[in-house]
Amino acid sequence: MSEEKFRLRKAWCVLVEGYDGEEIEYGPNAGKVRARVRRMFDRKVSFADITVRREKSKDVRLPIPDEVALGLTDNERDALLHAHGATCGNVLKAGYRDHFYTSRDDETLCSLERKGLMRVPQEPSLDDRYVYFLTTDAGKRVADSLTPEYNL
Repeated sequence: MSEEKFRLRKAWCVLVEGYDGEEIEYGPNAGKVRARVRRMFDRKVSFADITVRREKSKDVRLPIPDEVALGLTDNERDALLHAHGATCGNVLKAGYRDHFYTSRDDETLCSLERKGLMRVPQEPSLDDRYVYFLTTDAGKRVADSLTPEYNL
């Protein structure tokens, strides 16, 4: 019986006294979530006003990086994560993009293309020097495995 391996993005239910509703926030522990929420309110609330409890049903399981992901250079990793939308400032939005627009002879993107993680569509472009490199299904899986659990 093999145990499934994954990275866990922990969900927390947050209630702030004096404000309606509850929100789901993600963070490694309750203290970090509470501190981030306090900063979001520009310190108009105290730590005592913020209630944080685990919401395991909203946890997100992320794949662990495989050999392909671990074999990428820093530049390749950065370009793939950018194409995947994981560098937009909110890791929860990772996957909303699937492209990288750059010169056709960009060394990093051409390397990702050779590895089967990006591809260039066959449609002619207006300018042969610049193209959209599109993330392949394999590239999306690798990017998901490299996406950080939380915003840094």
